[in-house]
Amino acid sequence: MKTKVGMSCLLLALAILWGTPAICVDDPPTQLPNGFISGPHYNLNIHGKNAGFTCPAPVPGEYGKVIFIPEYGTGINIYMQSGKVGGNFQDVSELQVIDACTFGDGKATLKLPKWEKGYWVFARTLAKPGTQEDPRSIYISPAVDILQDEAGNELWFFGTLGMNGEVCTKDASGEITCSLTRSTGKSKAVDITNIFEYSGQVCYFNADDALNLPNPGTMSLCCFDSSGDGTFQQTECMGDVATCPVPLTVLTCGGYSEAWVFNIADFVQYLWGITNDGVKLVQVRFYPIP
Repeated sequence: MKTKVGMSCLLLALAILWGTPAICVDDPPTQLPNGFISGPHYNLNIHGKNAGFTCPAPVPGEYGKVIFIPEYGTGINIYMQSGKVGGNFQDVSELQVIDACTFGDGKATLKLPKWEKGYWVFARTLAKPGTQEDPRSIYISPAVDILQDEAGNELWFFGTLGMNGEVCTKDASGEITCSLTRSTGKSKAVDITNIFEYSGQVCYFNADDALNLPNPGTMSLCCFDSSGDGTFQQTECMGDVATCPVPLTVLTCGGYSEAWVFNIADFVQYLWGITNDGVKLVQVRFYPIP
């Protein structure tokens, strides 16, 4: 069964039905003077390049830790893939950038090793600074893009990501935008772990696939299988069940509160939508939580 994934603002209120935290992310230790913390970590460097840049040709079977994006540009997407421990997501032992070049199609992809307790994530901007009159900033909009169970079936989910109030804002629709600016002087890392924390529901159409969900419950939607193939598109399911002319579809859901986003399904694709306004280097560190 394939089910199109989407976030539904209409159903966000249901998140309070199962509010018990599920593997919440621990607070990180005290930051060092440079803003980072001590401990083992994976590095990711995001390089802003000029319009004439040509990405290095990929080497089959080799993976780096670098992603190339335009120094000035919009519509840039970095996809991060991982999954919960025990799921069938492909095991990787190191952070692997499997598509490093956003020039052309605007997309890059990396895989992050599974880690049961999640990661602390810190980021800072480096390289050439801007000025007070002409600052250099990069804007990141995080979102959950795809969830799948171990059989590859797509799941329904509706919830929110956290945010660091120092660098992030949220608009009326709930979209988060985080701004990192390269100013003069020493650059200090910022704790952005919160934008990897998910609160809300994850739902399965087949209860047999929904084993070991935290804080389980059920929810009914009014769904129309217009294609007749046993699948539902997002637009074919409605929250108004009182006047549903077909039998209701019962979903089995689990409730999460501030959980490491990659622990909410066997496969998770998480997205950074990026607008870059002159930043030449963003350094991101993922620290496995001990």
